[in-house]
Amino acid sequence: DVCSSDLFRTAPQEFMIVSPASHKPLYLFHLLHTLSVSSALCFTKSVEAAVRLAKLVDLFEDERVAANPEAKKAVVHTYSSDLSPSERNRVLASFKKGEIQMCVSVSADFVCGEKEG
Repeated sequence: DVCSSDLFRTAPQEFMIVSPASHKPLYLFHLLHTLSVSSALCFTKSVEAAVRLAKLVDLFEDERVAANPEAKKAVVHTYSSDLSPSERNRVLASFKKGEIQMCVSVSADFVCGEKEG
């Protein structure tokens, strides 16, 4: 079960930066690499914003690796209600194993287990 209590083996650190919205992706990218973050969970306000942020980080990663071929590209993936339950489980399992370094989600979508109805 990928939603067990050991999803985060250590207490996650939180970082908050108050900035104009246009600067937030740059600050995120800066934090990922200056703090050598190996696993990041990022929340957005909408599925569209999650997809945009994941694509932007992926583009930045492509450029970073192109400039430094010895660098390892961080794998980023979205997690949202747009994914099937099996795909959501696969993304969470890959995130837990460290195969995905950054998961971008809408906060309401990042829930363990089935939604109650």
